[in-house]
Amino acid sequence: MALGNADMGSDLLVLERQAHRAAVPAQTHARSTRVALVHLGHPGGLGTTRRVAVWRELLDASEADTVEINLLDDHRRLIPSPWTAVPALGGRVVPETATWSSRAAERAIRDADPDAVVFVTPRAFHPRLTGLGRHSILDFQDRFSLSYQGRASIDRRPGASAAWKTLAWAVDRFERRDHRVKTVAAGWSEAESIGATWIPNTIDAIEPDAITDHADAPFDVLFVGKLTALPNLDAMRRLAGLWPRVTTEVPEATCLIAGANLCDEVRDLAAVHGWSTETDFDDVLTVCQRARVAVAPLRRANGIQNKVLEAAAAGLPQVVSPQALGGNAPGFPAMVARTREGTVASIQLLLQRPERRLALARAAHAHVVENYSVRRWAPVVHDLIEN
Repeated sequence: MALGNADMGSDLLVLERQAHRAAVPAQTHARSTRVALVHLGHPGGLGTTRRVAVWRELLDASEADTVEINLLDDHRRLIPSPWTAVPALGGRVVPETATWSSRAAERAIRDADPDAVVFVTPRAFHPRLTGLGRHSILDFQDRFSLSYQGRASIDRRPGASAAWKTLAWAVDRFERRDHRVKTVAAGWSEAESIGATWIPNTIDAIEPDAITDHADAPFDVLFVGKLTALPNLDAMRRLAGLWPRVTTEVPEATCLIAGANLCDEVRDLAAVHGWSTETDFDDVLTVCQRARVAVAPLRRANGIQNKVLEAAAAGLPQVVSPQALGGNAPGFPAMVARTREGTVASIQLLLQRPERRLALARAAHAHVVENYSVRRWAPVVHDLIEN
């Protein structure tokens, strides 16, 4: 009898193991949430390129199976469609939608068979593409209508102002319309104004122990960004206007202008004021180690400013305008200067007080680690694509 019980126990153990092995493949091959990430893939749009990279990181951290739909690389129209004019006037699409085929995009998304579809900026959105997954998510990134209005006031090319204003009017209609999808935005103030979920850009930071007062850095002041972007050009014009005051208060102060697309105007400003320029670098965090203070005197800005996140992540204290912080939730550690005099005084203070530089750098670094990491926002994205 004992032998029979032993045999029975052995048989039961075998059956349990077989059942377990049968269950494992089902768990292993269970489909993860599939997400179609729809974007323009435009290498010239650095802000949107960065935003797409953020989505990749967040979706990967959410363990989603991501399929990218690159509209301009794979579905570009050779001739922009005139039929986009009517829906653009009604605010159903933005004018840039005319550059790609919504029919071809629909086929590509259907082939991907997604559970959720994420449209990165209104430029990659079309109403016929909604409903192709259980969830449709429109990422405004920022309010392009406000961006276009700002460019209208600072673009000096003949006829440019009228063109920007027309584009701003059309995009504003789109932003005000209820597209019956989930909406998110990268800028905190934009998310608040349009009732969207705030998902900021995320950033990797240096280790806290690596933060110093940068006393041995070769430059005093750093401005970084795409150098042909109109808001950045306007900021550098502003910096040029107050630089004589800076050098009066801090004799022999030095400045590094770093970023892509160095243009003639920036070269001229650098030559006049003795600034150095650099365009050939791979890592912004490394560039930030070459200065004592970062500045972002933006007068026209909307959405989240990557330059602000990058400087904080690199352990670099900052002097910024209120507009430069519009994309960040209140409480971001930086010296906020609302006037030319305030900007000069803030730069002077940080350059002359190493302990203040170090304290501000540490506070800003800790803030971005806590509030702008992939770990912080991956659960929010997971909820968006699942529920």
